[in-house]
Amino acid sequence: HGEFVVRGAYVMSMDPAIGDVAGGDVHVRDGVIVGVGPKLRARGPVIDGRGTIAMPGLVDTHWHMWTTLYRSLASSSPANAYFALNLRNGAALLPQDTYRGVRLALADAVASGITTVHDWSHNLRGPAYADAGWPASREPASTVTSCRTCRCGTSMCCSSSPPSTTSTTWSPRPTASSGTPS
Repeated sequence: HGEFVVRGAYVMSMDPAIGDVAGGDVHVRDGVIVGVGPKLRARGPVIDGRGTIAMPGLVDTHWHMWTTLYRSLASSSPANAYFALNLRNGAALLPQDTYRGVRLALADAVASGITTVHDWSHNLRGPAYADAGWPASREPASTVTSCRTCRCGTSMCCSSSPPSTTSTTWSPRPTASSGTPS
């Protein structure tokens, strides 16, 4: 990670003891903020923060990231409403599509100032679907907590790191008519 300092930003610390600091500095070492204040004595490369706001990242606690690929397709018509669209498109998606949806959502998150996301991934039709989003979550500069749920809402795992293997814990939902896994 290294060390750097953002200099001269308007710092919104969200810490009542520090408050907001006009023309403030933020010192970061190995990914951890180690100092906030005016004219810090800090080492490392300098990022010019003048004319910018430095603040903690936002947290999104409920995002179905796999649906990002078709977010602009939903409408108020019954055929293209949120649930109809999810059922139709979800059945056609492959695991690599889940990866692409999560990757696009994470790029969107970082561009919007969101640094922590809870991903409700419920389009799981096998272990490959459950595992597909993990590689994308390691690419952008984002902390991702991913909660994987199956279609019936039963939690499969909720963790901030990828599963060592999903296939040993995969338990597909039985169909109503046959009692066999769908």
